[in-house]
Amino acid sequence: MALMPKPTHLSSPANRRVKAVLKLREHRHRRRTGLFIAEGMRQVTRALAAGLVLRELYQQHDARISDPGPGSWAAQAEVFDVTPRVMKKMAYRAKPQGVIAVFEQPAWRLDRLPTDPATNDLWLVAVGIEKPGNLGAMARSAAGAAAAAMFVADAVVDPFHPNAIRASTGAVFNLPVIGDTTVAIVDWLRGRRARIFAATPHATAPYTDADLTGPVAVVIGAEDTGLGQPWLDAAATQVRIPLAEGPVDSLNAATAAAVLLFEATRQRSRQPHA
Repeated sequence: MALMPKPTHLSSPANRRVKAVLKLREHRHRRRTGLFIAEGMRQVTRALAAGLVLRELYQQHDARISDPGPGSWAAQAEVFDVTPRVMKKMAYRAKPQGVIAVFEQPAWRLDRLPTDPATNDLWLVAVGIEKPGNLGAMARSAAGAAAAAMFVADAVVDPFHPNAIRASTGAVFNLPVIGDTTVAIVDWLRGRRARIFAATPHATAPYTDADLTGPVAVVIGAEDTGLGQPWLDAAATQVRIPLAEGPVDSLNAATAAAVLLFEATRQRSRQPHA
């Protein structure tokens, strides 16, 4: 039986371990190390349930994750008991929940995804999204709509930013979220014979007129700039979400993604099963 490692006591906010965790708030350090931070009991337990590799676990005495038993992460992770002062220094949230963990990022890549054109998959493409909370909320909707993957084209932020993880409610632990160039993602989708639907307020067709069954990629751009010409050219159809007249001329990117994804889910649920 794998025994829970004996925790190392950590009481100084100036400790090198604390500094290393704080660096993982920055995109460049997450990219360089391939690591990310999960904070709070829900995030940590969901990351463990997704099978992600735990490197380090930091706990206060009143917020412990129990010994998970034989053959588990307990044998390989470094475990630390920390003081409330250290936890407050490490935590991203204003009110720490007493548990912080460092995990390895999943190694998702375009060339590792299945490429069977006969599969009627649904994908979400997020283009140029700048706010990590938006990106995380989009991943949450994609997972809720049973999307096969989410692609982040020409990424500005990454899905393992603390705010993205929080907004996704841990969806980024299970859903493949893959960043790549527009050209690479378009080529991959064409290889799957996917029809690309670009959301733009300039389209004439409302999204409810679109056939979102079969292999489909829904593409959402940044709120301020929308989609660039390469995506508009790649799209089989451009669609819009009709809005009431007034001061609102567009929806939040995450909201727009949810509207189109769940319309695709609705249409697919009405198809006869084989």
